[in-house]
Amino acid sequence: MNDIVNDDAGLKHIQKMYKGLTYFDQYGGSIILFVIITIIVILICAYCFVMIHASEIRADWQNNKCKPLVMPFAGLVNAPSGTSMFDYTADNFNQCLYNIQTTIAGEALEPITFVTNALASVIKAIENQLNSIRAMFGKIRTFFKTISQEIMGRIMNVMIPLQKIIISLKDFLSKAQGVMTTGMFTAMGSYYALQALMGAIAEFIILILIAMAIVIAALWAVPLTWGAAGAMTAVFLAISVPMAIIVTFMADVLKVKPGVSIPKIKCFDKNTKLMLKNKSLVKIKDIRIGDILLNDSVVTSVIKVTSKESIMYKLNEVLVSDSHIVFFKDKWIKVAQHPNAIKLPYYDEKYLYCLNTTDKNIIINDTIFADWDDLYGDGLTTFLSKNKLKSGNEIHTQLDCGFAPNTKVRLDNGEYKNMNEIDVGDVLENNIVVYGVVKMDGTNLQEFTIILEGSEIQMGSNTAFHFNGKREMTKVHKEFYHLLTNSTFFYLRNHKFDDYNSCIDSTLEY
Repeated sequence: MNDIVNDDAGLKHIQKMYKGLTYFDQYGGSIILFVIITIIVILICAYCFVMIHASEIRADWQNNKCKPLVMPFAGLVNAPSGTSMFDYTADNFNQCLYNIQTTIAGEALEPITFVTNALASVIKAIENQLNSIRAMFGKIRTFFKTISQEIMGRIMNVMIPLQKIIISLKDFLSKAQGVMTTGMFTAMGSYYALQALMGAIAEFIILILIAMAIVIAALWAVPLTWGAAGAMTAVFLAISVPMAIIVTFMADVLKVKPGVSIPKIKCFDKNTKLMLKNKSLVKIKDIRIGDILLNDSVVTSVIKVTSKESIMYKLNEVLVSDSHIVFFKDKWIKVAQHPNAIKLPYYDEKYLYCLNTTDKNIIINDTIFADWDDLYGDGLTTFLSKNKLKSGNEIHTQLDCGFAPNTKVRLDNGEYKNMNEIDVGDVLENNIVVYGVVKMDGTNLQEFTIILEGSEIQMGSNTAFHFNGKREMTKVHKEFYHLLTNSTFFYLRNHKFDDYNSCIDSTLEY
C-alpha cells in the first residue's frame, strides 16, 4: 500500500516538472539538430549542384558568380591559381555586395540626381543672363564715359577763354574802381546801382550752384549716372571757381555781399524770462552757463547774435524769431508756422539771445522750443546713434568746441582783441563780420594747447582736431568762447578755423 502511495507522489512530481515546459523546452535539441542537418543537406545539395554544373558556371562566370548558390563555392569553382579558395570566395562576395549596393543606390538617388541636374541647368541659365546684363551695363558705362569726356572737353574749350575774359573783367573793374573813387560824389547813384546789380547776379548764381550741387549729389548716388555726375561736377567747378573770384572781388572792393551770407537767426528777445529749478525767473540775457532750468536741463552755452534781418513773432507771450523751431501737436515746426504766432510789425532791439542745453530743449511758458543746435525728434535720435552718443549732454562734452578767453583775434583794422572781448558786429581780418558770440561751459571739455606762429592758443574739445600741428593736452579754463561769422570761418595767426556752427555741422550725417 505504501508503494502505491509513493508511486503516485512521484508521478505527480514528474507531472509537475513537465507541466510548465514549452515545446522548445521539450524538443529543442531535436529542433536544433534538425536545422543543422537541414543546412548541411542544403549545402551538400548546393555543392553537388555547383560542382555538377561547374563547367557551365565557369564558362559564364560574370553572370553566375553573384548567384546565391554559387557565391559560397566561388573559390571551389573558379579560384585563380595562386589564390586561396577562401580568399577568393571572400573577394567575390565583397564584389557582388558592392555591385548590388551600387545598383540599388543609383536607382534610389535618381530623383535627387535629376533635381540636381535641373537646378544646375537653371543656375547656368541665370549665370548666362547675368553675364549678358553685365555686358549691357559695360556698354552703357562706356557710352556715358565717351559722352562725359566729350562734354568735359567742350566745356574746357569754352571755359579757358571764359576764364581769360573774367581775369580781364577783374582787371577792368579794378581800373574802374579808381575812376569811380575819383568821381565818387558825382557817380554815387551809378555806383549803388552797380552794387545792387552785382549782388543780385551773385545771389542768383549761388542759388544755381546750390541747385546743381543737389542734382550732382543725386546723380552720384546712382552708379548708372556717374558719367553725367562727373560732367556736371566739371561744370560746377568751372562755374564756382570764377564765381568765387567775383564774389571775393565784390566783397573786398565793392562791399557787396550776396543775400545768402548770414544764416537764419533762431533766438529770443533779451528780456525773455526763463524759470530755473529754484523757481526764480531770470531774463535770458542774464542766464549763466551751468544754470539748471525747470526741467533739470543744464545750460551749456549762451549765444548772443545780431537781430538784423530777423522777423520777430509773439508766441505765448514770448518774443522769438520766425525760424526758431517749436513743438506743436506732436511735431516740430517753425514759429512762423504756428497758428498762435503773431508777427511783430516793428522790432528795434539790436541783439537776440539763445541757449544750448543738455536735453536740447528750452521750455518757456509751457512751450517747448529747440535750442540753438536745432536737434530734435527723430533727427536727434539718429544723430546720437550715428555719433555713438548716449544723451544730449554728450553732444556738449564730446562735440562742443571753443577757445580760451584770452585768445588774440585780429580785427580788420589791424588791432587785436581777446576772444571774450569780441562783440557782435566786429569786423575781423579779411573783412569777416561777426554776427554772433558764444560763451560755453568748459568744465567737462578736453583742453589742448597748440603753437601758431610762435604763440600758444588754448582750445576746447574737438576744435583742436581741425589742426594738424603739434598739440598738448592741458586743463586750465572753465569757460570757452567761440564766434559766428558771415563767412562761417575766421583766421587766427593766419590759420583758418571754422565758426561755432561747425561743431555740430561737421558731424551731421543725415
